[in-house]
Parts: sequence; structure tokens; C-alpha cells
Amino acid sequence: MKTGVLGGTFDPFHCGHLYIATELIKRKVVDNVCLVPTYSHAHKTDEKITDFNIRLEMLEIAVKNEKKILISDIESRMEKPSYTYKTLKKLSEFSENDFYLIIGKDQLWNFNKWYKWKEISQEFKIIVFDREINQTDIQPDFLENLLYTEILSDKIQISSTDIREKVKCGKSIKGLVPEVVEKYILKNGLYKQ
Repeated sequence: MKTGVLGGTFDPFHCGHLYIATELIKRKVVDNVCLVPTYSHAHKTDEKITDFNIRLEMLEIAVKNEKKILISDIESRMEKPSYTYKTLKKLSEFSENDFYLIIGKDQLWNFNKWYKWKEISQEFKIIVFDREINQTDIQPDFLENLLYTEILSDKIQISSTDIREKVKCGKSIKGLVPEVVEKYILKNGLYKQ
């Protein structure tokens, strides 16, 4: 079984994340998608992120009716900080599925700065998504095992940072996050400061 792994802070989980996961499944690029919320980000050490359990709860309510979207809290039980390679290896220990790392085109060009990036590209397939992909200019010569997926939607341009800023300013986030996540954010007073 092919399992796409979409990691991220998910602070908050938004419609862009959901759209990417459901599109990859619908197009049969993968059989299911595993969302892996970052517990302790290796590269954003100065950025304040919402408590892991709150972000995990938002994920759970957002995808509870999506049978092919799974959630793993594996990073909460691993050595800190979180590194994608270690997460993929740990997931592989618990399943015989083939794991495909899902990243955006914006992440691709800095991929050679990731921890054990060569091992990731040798041991796992990498799915790259973007609104429009020109396959002649996307592949850095330092990577192998890339799969290209063009996802034509403005939904993937949604930013968690923008959502937090809108909430802080009292603006609507309707349509940017799943409705249940919007209600959760407002009910719990998240992102007000």
C-alpha cells in the first residue's frame, strides 16, 4: 500500500492541507495519506507554535470523516527536535507500507539542507506538489525518486500564518479552514495574541 506522509506544524490545519491529501488519494497517486504534526520543529526554533495536543485535536476533528486520511502522533514520542528522516524511518518500523514524502515545490529547492536529505531521497519516493509544475525546471540535480503532481487550485496557497493573523485581527477565516476547525479556534480563543 502506498501511504503519503504529509508533515507540518498544522497551526492550524487548513483547507489547503486537506485538498492536497484528498487530491493525491483521488488521483490514486497514493492509497492513503498520513498527517504527521510536528512536535518540535528543527528549523523554526524561534517560532512560537500552539501546543501539540491542541494541533492534534484540530487535525482529528478536521479529518474524522475522511477514511483514507490517517493521523500519527509519532513525533510526540520521538527524540527532539523532529527530523523528517527519523519520522519516516520510525513509521517504516511499524508498517510494511511504502511511504511517500509529500512536499511543496517551495520546499524542494532547499531540500539539500534537510537532515539526511540524501537518505530520504534514496529510501523514499518524494511527491512534489504545486499549482503548476514545469517538469523541465523542477528537479534539482541532487535528488532522485521524485514524483510530480500538479494540483491546480488556489486552495494550496492558503497560509497558516495568514490564518493566525486574520484571527488575531478579528477577521473571518471562513473557507480557509474546515468549518469544524474554525469553530474550534473561535470556541477556544486560539490565535488571539
